[in-house]
Amino acid sequence: AVVSTQSTGLSALLARPNEIEPEEKYADLMERQKELYRLWYRPLTDACTENTGSAVKRESEKAQKEAVKSRFKTFNNYFLEQWTLQKKWAIPDPGFREIVRIDNINAVMQCYLDMYERYRDAKFTSKNPGKYIEYTPEQIEKLLLTFFDQ
Repeated sequence: AVVSTQSTGLSALLARPNEIEPEEKYADLMERQKELYRLWYRPLTDACTENTGSAVKRESEKAQKEAVKSRFKTFNNYFLEQWTLQKKWAIPDPGFREIVRIDNINAVMQCYLDMYERYRDAKFTSKNPGKYIEYTPEQIEKLLLTFFDQ
């Protein structure tokens, strides 16, 4: 039996003048995926960012030291959690994987480097700075390069 393309809806699929080309659709999908990947590092950049409002300036020295410890602790815990997850993920497209890696490195490294440089020689702890500054910037970058390899 001959079935008309109109009765099956196939003609509507075949003749879509406003339909996006596959290349455009793929590029749009990749851009949306990049935006989703960017969400994972927001807690890291938030941890690195120092609140410079007037409330911080009025804090006691002890409160300021605790805030620095908290920033590093938050960064370290969240980074380790994400590294454990994301090193197991795969992005099969090598070009897209590299774009996402570079984006991750640029965002995370800039904020971590700023925080690291600001506090590595500060006296926010007298006992064990290594307890809070667990990573050098080089170690962070090396770990970021292992994301999406599986």
